[in-house]
Amino acid sequence: MLQGYCGWRARAPISPPFQDLPFEPWRAGLLERGLPVHLVNHLATMADLHRAGRYDRMSDDVLTLTGQGPLSVQEFVRRNAATFTASAKEA
Repeated sequence: MLQGYCGWRARAPISPPFQDLPFEPWRAGLLERGLPVHLVNHLATMADLHRAGRYDRMSDDVLTLTGQGPLSVQEFVRRNAATFTASAKEA
């Protein structure tokens, strides 16, 4: 799945730049913007886990539980294009 995503990202028209932000200023910025403390704590925990490589893995759980393979991001967006289009028009 990750290889499929990376291939899709390579074909995307833009690539957002990566910025390794210092943790505490990032967290403080979220709080200054009025995000609830519980949300900031959750995002901070996820950022720590991501930085530690805890999300760098794949499993067959979707296939095992549903009997069907997972959708790629590209396929999900293609199948739900009307939903994304409607959201964009309302904004």
